[in-house]
Amino acid sequence: MTSDTSPAAPETGGGCSQARMRRLDELFSGALALPPPQRRVYLDRECASDPDLLAQVEALLIGAENQDSFLSPGGAASPGLLQELRGSMSELAPGTRIGRYRILDPLGKGGMGIVYLAERADGAYHQQVALKRIRVSAGREAQERFTRERQILATLDHPGIARLLDGGLDQFDEPFLVVERVEGRTLTHYCREERASLVRRLELLAEICDAVAAAHRQLVVHRDLKPSNILVTAEGRIKLLDFGIAKLLGGTGAGGPGPLVQEGLTAAPFMTPGYASPEQFRGERITVASDVYQIGLLAYEVLSGGPAYRLEGALPAETQRQICEQDPPAPSVRARATEGAPVDPRHLRGDLDAIVLKALRKEPEHRYPSVDALRRDLVNHRIGVPVSARPATVAYRARKFFRRHSTAVTALALAAAILVVLTAVFTWRLSEERDRTRAQAVQALEERDRAEERRHEAQEVTDYLVELFEGSDPRSGNASALTARELLDRGAARLETRLADQPQVRARLQYTIGRIYDRLGGRDEAEALLVAALELQQDPELELERAETHERLGLYYSRRGARDQARTQLARALAIKRSRLPPDDPRLASAHNSWASYLLASGRTAEAEPHLRRALEIYRRSVGDFASTTLVVRLNLARVWGDQGELRRSKAELEQILEIFDAHPETTHDSDRLQALTNLAICTAQLGDPVSAEPLFERVVELAAEVFGPDQPGMVLHWHNLATAYSTNGKLEAARKAFDRALDLAERLLGEDHPWFGNLLAGRAEVDLQEGAYGPALGLLRRALTLQEASLAPDHPVTANTHVRLGEALLGLGRRQEARSHFERCREVLETAFGLQHPDLAAPLLHLARLDQQDGQLGTAEELFRRAARLRAAALDPGAAEREEAVGAYLSFLRQQGRDADAEQAERQLAAAS
Repeated sequence: MTSDTSPAAPETGGGCSQARMRRLDELFSGALALPPPQRRVYLDRECASDPDLLAQVEALLIGAENQDSFLSPGGAASPGLLQELRGSMSELAPGTRIGRYRILDPLGKGGMGIVYLAERADGAYHQQVALKRIRVSAGREAQERFTRERQILATLDHPGIARLLDGGLDQFDEPFLVVERVEGRTLTHYCREERASLVRRLELLAEICDAVAAAHRQLVVHRDLKPSNILVTAEGRIKLLDFGIAKLLGGTGAGGPGPLVQEGLTAAPFMTPGYASPEQFRGERITVASDVYQIGLLAYEVLSGGPAYRLEGALPAETQRQICEQDPPAPSVRARATEGAPVDPRHLRGDLDAIVLKALRKEPEHRYPSVDALRRDLVNHRIGVPVSARPATVAYRARKFFRRHSTAVTALALAAAILVVLTAVFTWRLSEERDRTRAQAVQALEERDRAEERRHEAQEVTDYLVELFEGSDPRSGNASALTARELLDRGAARLETRLADQPQVRARLQYTIGRIYDRLGGRDEAEALLVAALELQQDPELELERAETHERLGLYYSRRGARDQARTQLARALAIKRSRLPPDDPRLASAHNSWASYLLASGRTAEAEPHLRRALEIYRRSVGDFASTTLVVRLNLARVWGDQGELRRSKAELEQILEIFDAHPETTHDSDRLQALTNLAICTAQLGDPVSAEPLFERVVELAAEVFGPDQPGMVLHWHNLATAYSTNGKLEAARKAFDRALDLAERLLGEDHPWFGNLLAGRAEVDLQEGAYGPALGLLRRALTLQEASLAPDHPVTANTHVRLGEALLGLGRRQEARSHFERCREVLETAFGLQHPDLAAPLLHLARLDQQDGQLGTAEELFRRAARLRAAALDPGAAEREEAVGAYLSFLRQQGRDADAEQAERQLAAAS
């Protein structure tokens, strides 16, 4: 058995303990508050028995009077003095507790402290984090900077910036902060190991600009942008770390704190020389221009393969001279001199040289005025538009125009050249004109042949479609028209023979028919056609078509619970589109939305949200607010909010989307309307109004059967939702019939290995639980949990509800300890997936509270009752059955203890929380 006691405070070097340091600080502060003549009397009295302590306080007082002292604004600490007075921080051993966290391993050390890998140790839920602890030897100013880092990070909310999770003082009175653990490779390592293309490198730099610009909009300058502070995650996204020397540009709003850093404060002791701006070396005022300069250094290194300055072995004076006085060579020049340069120097000459060198100007006022302006130039270069870093001469703008419209310009130039040649030849060389005429005739014949090939290809498709639909014409002798499914079957069968010599046409038709099969519920047919299309799309020119097929196949796998296959296909689609498409292309938005749909199906709600926000941003700019694609993304965002417990916000968004569908029926797909209506019904039920939700679920079933037919896979989910509504409203016979209908469809169309099958069994068991048939319910629930954990994951949020029902069945059978373990597991799954404030947590908390009350654990029971009541009071409307259950249980507990006054106060507080 291991002890969980915290270790004693670590001793600092030089025999200077933490207690002695606190005493030193007390004496120094006391002496500094007195007039100089009285300080000697005070110190002689307080340090009479410790002359070494007296000498140390006097050294600090002398330093305070020195204009270059660490203790005065703009001063820098003497490293020797600090080492003598403070020593260095001891590394914490694995297992040490810091607040709610347990140290696992050190991740890295820096000038200000040590970063550890840590985990939650309070049993609330499992989570690994990065914990940063300040180095004592850095002194008061560094500790204040460390505290500011926590304040600064708390104001930043951007997917490209590591999120602040926690912070405070540890048991040694040292400040610490906790940020999300980011797994990835540094910017330079990622580019080198992935052999990133020029387009990909520019995309990463644009993402860095996005994140830094978001910080600037919160009045925060990073000031330490360097490769080790920029990670690229496994999904290929940028994450900025370490705002430890960041600086607020101004206050945080009315009533908020003022600037956190004095104007003119030198940054020299807290900078990385190789990535510092000239004004940081000169101790001048720091603005957004410093971040522009550091992004320029990053761009220089990423594009050329080497740093802008050669500082290896340079003395401090030489380093400062290079940074402040010497202009680096152009990136293209450095790339030519770098063996194995990552980018062809010819691609850097011109725009990219000018962009990087403008960002690296010594004078801040001559750089880009903002990071957004730098990003615009990077994007403009990618799309062939003139950049602001170069003079807007007529020749430059003309070259850009010609490159963007090379085909048209070439055609015009060729026509002009032919006209000149014809004129000259007509005058001087009539015989050569005849030869040229013959050559043009040959060219015309070749063009005619190519046009004929295209017409032939189009005719092939037309003939194929005519033959396909001929059988559906009643005049052909058939008694009735073919169904859509029969047309698909006929079309798929003819593809191999009818278009055997047209692979590209066949691939497009295979993709289209496979997609329709998928919509109509075809399983093997859809997969086979989409996989066959992929095999015919291997030509690099068809890469974007291949990405569309990867995306469609990934969505197919995701709906059928094949998570690994879905992840592989959708990740490939997103990677191809990121590398081949401009950042505002709607096809890229589609890939982000599809990837988010996979994450939602996998229970990874928080990870899905930034992808949905990116997709929504692109769609709104490219196709508008009312396009069907835009509204589908909003539907998914509303689902995210519902999963996160923001039910009222989710419902309001869904109602607005349905109003837009009604106002714009011409752009609305039936499947999208069905999804919106389904989500609204679910949200209404979750808000505690199952009676109003029931007719919505009934309408969904009717509409789905009318539009897509009664026997297609989507009907499984619709019947399941309706059955659950009947069960909740006490209509048990109707619920049983609806569940049986859903189970029959699932067994025939999906198979028992599909995730929905386990969910159906769990729902069906709820009917048995309400009838008191605990034995049959237990059998169904155990089978359901086994299927869910195999097809989804043991920690998937869907399993939480099954654990609650298992606990209820076991309670009904008198097996209290087994029941408790399932309630605890439900709580753990929900807290890991959604945090501590999700209203669904109330269900396991109420069961655990009642068990603790029965066992006489009244203190623990009261806390659990209180938490459950507050969660449901905050999320649900007054009058909702689940809200009244939780609030009533808490108030009843208090009154049973004779605490009527406490119960009245709690009732008022809970009413105000609604």
